[in-house]
Amino acid sequence: MNYESKIFLVTVFFLISLGSFSQKQQKLQKPYVDERVELLSIIFRLAESEEYSSNLFKKYTDKIYNHYNLYKNHELIDFIKKIRNENGVSYDAVMSMAIHLDKNFNPIVPFSDTIPDVRWGKGNAYKFIELLHLFYKDSNSKDFFKQNENFYENISDSFLPIFNKLNAGWYKSFYGKEANESFKIIIGLGIGGGNYGPSVTLKNGEKEVYAIMGTWNTNHEGMPEFKISSYFPTLVHEFNHSFINYILEKNENPLKKVRQTLFFYQ
Repeated sequence: MNYESKIFLVTVFFLISLGSFSQKQQKLQKPYVDERVELLSIIFRLAESEEYSSNLFKKYTDKIYNHYNLYKNHELIDFIKKIRNENGVSYDAVMSMAIHLDKNFNPIVPFSDTIPDVRWGKGNAYKFIELLHLFYKDSNSKDFFKQNENFYENISDSFLPIFNKLNAGWYKSFYGKEANESFKIIIGLGIGGGNYGPSVTLKNGEKEVYAIMGTWNTNHEGMPEFKISSYFPTLVHEFNHSFINYILEKNENPLKKVRQTLFFYQ
């Protein structure tokens, strides 16, 4: 092979690799801490929701209590307790609401009886947003997040070894479905061992799928320790929801008996 041929092949290989890398970066964004997830996990913690009350990451939950304990009797917290008891607004319904909001905590798509989740209901969802804005202002949450910016960035960087192992293209090869969605990894610092895989369809028809990862391991300094052996399988699992859930929803009746059997033997 002559010199020109070698240069040509190297150039082609580089362009293909660059294209694959760019595609991965478009489909799979680097992990980050998200204020929407943090704020909603904080207020459901104040409402004494068991699944959002973990103190596994004590260095951070102490920050939460120090700043927010004065507001645990806020009107928003009372409202959360009410809709949790009456409608079961909990667990993944909370994170579904989080990703249906923009950075100013306004809906990114119109709410309905099923969006962001059937447990919310349209009326309660809009009432929640109204009270959330009031709580954000009353509790000076802007300062809380500003004070913790560097804290969040350092933790996000520590999750990169997990991120670097994930190949978004695997989902297409496994499910036979093109992954046209944008993949987003959010590190949930206040949700302990909880992990969630919600998704949102935007007004332009594009879909964003999320893996919201809890923080359940800490090191001797009390900071998150993201072990590949435990976090990577969970990350893969959470993205699976976006490829599977719609099948379950469209075939609820045929799968109902199987679901009841599985829950019975758990």
